[in-house]
Amino acid sequence: MSPEARFDRVLDSFAWVEYFRGTDAGRIVAEELEAPAVGTPLVVIAELRDKYVRERVADWPRDLAFIKETTTLLPEDEEIAVRAGETKNRMRSEGRRDFGLIDGIIYETARSVDALLVTGDPHFRDARGVRFIE
Repeated sequence: MSPEARFDRVLDSFAWVEYFRGTDAGRIVAEELEAPAVGTPLVVIAELRDKYVRERVADWPRDLAFIKETTTLLPEDEEIAVRAGETKNRMRSEGRRDFGLIDGIIYETARSVDALLVTGDPHFRDARGVRFIE
């Protein structure tokens, strides 16, 4: 990813799950997909695949193809990794006790491309730079 890459929105696992389930929150995600530049962190692909395997969801090839067609996959780099560790600890010190390292990676990936993170994950409620959906 070039240092000048900018995105309007970055979608996390919560957003994609709601989108594919067709929920009310998923309809909001569909609207967010209309932004000019939308990204999906690579770690979200791992989280989604894990969920699909655990829940025996058969639509993985179709859903992955859709994600790749409608968004840009955003890789993590050293800077994101370092900041994610710091973010995890900061968020926990602010009372987000279960904020995980993957959450930090997703959050910092969105920040690295100056994008709004679209999620309904409670770990991100009221966080700066987040479009929280319910």
